[in-house]
Amino acid sequence: MRRTFLAAAGVMALAGLARGEDLTAGLTMGWESEYVFRGRQPAGGIFTPLAEIGCGGAYADIRAAVGTGEAYSEIDYTAGYGLQWAQALSADAGLTFYTYPDKDGGVLGGEDNTLEAFAGLAAELAAKPELYVAYDFQLRNVAAELKLSHARPLADRLAVETAATAGHVWIGLEENFIEPPAGESGAAGRPGAAAYWYCGLTLDLRLDMTDGLSLRVGGRVNASSAPGLYDGADYSAWYGVSLAYSYGA
Repeated sequence: MRRTFLAAAGVMALAGLARGEDLTAGLTMGWESEYVFRGRQPAGGIFTPLAEIGCGGAYADIRAAVGTGEAYSEIDYTAGYGLQWAQALSADAGLTFYTYPDKDGGVLGGEDNTLEAFAGLAAELAAKPELYVAYDFQLRNVAAELKLSHARPLADRLAVETAATAGHVWIGLEENFIEPPAGESGAAGRPGAAAYWYCGLTLDLRLDMTDGLSLRVGGRVNASSAPGLYDGADYSAWYGVSLAYSYGA
């Protein structure tokens, strides 16, 4: 399945090259003191390597989350295609395959692996709004997320980047419903929640070291109506650093 996604993305990229479209690529190595995904924290500190490639509207990437303080590993494969609808409006859709190599079955055969379809819209406005909807075929979850971001130059090659996200997840399987806190009044016998919301803020200082090479250092905060999967908290504050190289962007 993984090879099928990447082969399809490769075919689209080659077709773009044949039409004379420009190739883009990027490599990123980062570290985060906590791992938070859609408002919930599945792990503590992680390394976050990312490799991405695109040509024309086609793109593919491989990203990982590798635990630094405890055994956790996740490798995600994405392939998609984007279209420019108007001068300031674009849309894209694709598939993401989530894998967990440390769990039984390995990368391809793990029972916890899931496949997700997504689609989104983005606008080239001052706040750069992005709206995405995703559906996980195994978990049967539906997720919707709105993101606003802005970059403000501070000096030559130095800028501050801010972003705000807000999302809602509808949980498809009753076995994954969120149980009420054990100590909460009236929790006993109450059915679990079939949905939750989350929101977050990030602030990064970006230094453009050379053309295509940039360093980012920043902090993040997250709040959610669901407890974290790692420490049970519904609020997180953490920090991260990354070094990224991009070609043709």
